[in-house]
Amino acid sequence: MVVFDDGFGEDAALAGGEELWTAPLVVPECEPLDWLSVLEQTQARLDEERKRANMLELRAEEHRRREKAERSRAQGYKRQLGAYRVKLKAARDELKAAGGADRAPQSRSRAFKALERRVKAQDSEIADLRFSLHRSVEHRERIEARHRDEIQWLKGDMDHLRSLMVRASRERNRVVDSLQKQLERRLAAAKRRVQDREGVIGRLRDRNERLRSAVKRVTQRFASLREIIAGLRAEVRELKVANTELTSRVETLQGKFDKLRSSRSVLSRRMYGRQSEQQDKPGTGRKRGQQRGAAGHGRTPRPELEQTVERRDPPEEQRACSDCLAPYVENGERSTTLIEIEVKAHTRKIVRGRWRRGCDCAASPREVTAPAVARVFRNTPYGVSVWACVLFERFVSRRPIHRVAVWLGDMGLRVSAGTLADSVKRFVPLFEPLAEAILAHQNTAAVRHADETGWRVQAYRQSGRSSRAWLWTSVSADAVYYLIDPSRSAEVAKRLFASLTGTVILVCDRYSGYKSLARQLAGKVILQWCWAYVAHRIMLLRGSFASQEMMNIHMLRNIISFIHSAPRKAIMPLFCFHGRSGPDCAASQSAIALAFISISISA
Repeated sequence: MVVFDDGFGEDAALAGGEELWTAPLVVPECEPLDWLSVLEQTQARLDEERKRANMLELRAEEHRRREKAERSRAQGYKRQLGAYRVKLKAARDELKAAGGADRAPQSRSRAFKALERRVKAQDSEIADLRFSLHRSVEHRERIEARHRDEIQWLKGDMDHLRSLMVRASRERNRVVDSLQKQLERRLAAAKRRVQDREGVIGRLRDRNERLRSAVKRVTQRFASLREIIAGLRAEVRELKVANTELTSRVETLQGKFDKLRSSRSVLSRRMYGRQSEQQDKPGTGRKRGQQRGAAGHGRTPRPELEQTVERRDPPEEQRACSDCLAPYVENGERSTTLIEIEVKAHTRKIVRGRWRRGCDCAASPREVTAPAVARVFRNTPYGVSVWACVLFERFVSRRPIHRVAVWLGDMGLRVSAGTLADSVKRFVPLFEPLAEAILAHQNTAAVRHADETGWRVQAYRQSGRSSRAWLWTSVSADAVYYLIDPSRSAEVAKRLFASLTGTVILVCDRYSGYKSLARQLAGKVILQWCWAYVAHRIMLLRGSFASQEMMNIHMLRNIISFIHSAPRKAIMPLFCFHGRSGPDCAASQSAIALAFISISISA
């Protein structure tokens, strides 16, 4: 028996004919939205959509269960049909077997009729089963088609509901975030306003307290000022009397102050004033060196240098044609000059021939040979040129001993610095006669310059004394003599000028040692103060004579005209060179004029 479900094919639809809900679009307005109400509405709609989604899921589950039951029923029909087919085949086989057996006609007719009835019954039952199977298959196909459409629609609806739920959730989160940020901003603004108001209230309270305390202080100050004013009035009367006495005292002290002002100005200039007499010269605006557009002087000719000719010709293979091998013809020459310096140490081997006497005469020497080459020091392998280079590099170029040794090593001569340092002391006896000759020559001069300055001698430290010494200088027209001594007394000056052959004019500063020398050598030394030194002292003293600066202006003009008209050789001996060998240390013409003015004023 076949049972059909007539109500299974109803179309699935939402209850009440409702449509799917779509989230409304929020249009921004000028007025602020009530985000709390919007949030509540969104939450309610989201709950409703969740319920509808759950109902749709339940109906989809029910359809799936029905589809499973129908499929199981169709499988049962197929199994029954297969059993019937097996029975029909067995009956047919049995009928054939019965027809071929040798039986009685009556029994065969009865059996044949029974078989026919059974075959007809089975045929009718098979036809019923086929019809039922056909209807079941058609019904199943219709149900499957409807189920597929409904499942597709339910899946699309569920996807749409999920997307709507996601959008609603995002909208809810956005609304919640915006509400939270808005609440935080409002809360922060409210806190700032509260803090500002509290600060203003605190400042106003502090200001009120300060004003109250200030009022109290002012009140007390007024009372004290009244008492002070009364005392000041009495003090003013006393001060007027004291002022009269002090005015007379100030006039007395002003005279003393004027006298002390000159000495103060001198001392301050000595301590803090400028020590140089050079005057600042205005710039000319001209750059140093070769000027743009000016004619150059060309290369400096040096005819005194020895010339060596070095000829250079191209190789023989280059002086022939590369095609026909014809030789080139000489076509003059090109000459260039290069200045070179060849400095190289070498060993000088001196061979002296020995000549033996060929006779028996006792009056003649047995053997003669050339004299030995002169050496600076005995038993030394270094010649005069080596020691000349050492002295030049050490004392003229002012190189240290170890750098002189390195320089000699670069030229091929390795000498230790200790050897050179020990050899410097051996030169002292060689230069003492020259120093004595220079001093003797200066003793015959008519004009000499003298000066002394501080000097450091490190060798004095080895004996446990101070390294400070004094460098004494004696300068004549054509010679300079230096003397280093640890003392600055007049005895050292006497060693320089005691052996004078005649009267000498000694140009120096106002050091007391030279004054003592002039007293000891009475009549031989005439002291002449250096004009540059005197001008420097006058420049230090000019602040003391501020009231006499315009004195003897006509004398200043006469002196300047004299300086311009007098020969240089006649004026320069009046300047102290201070240990230099030239007149470049002379004072300027304005300083000389100040010196003449000071001399006339002091006179």
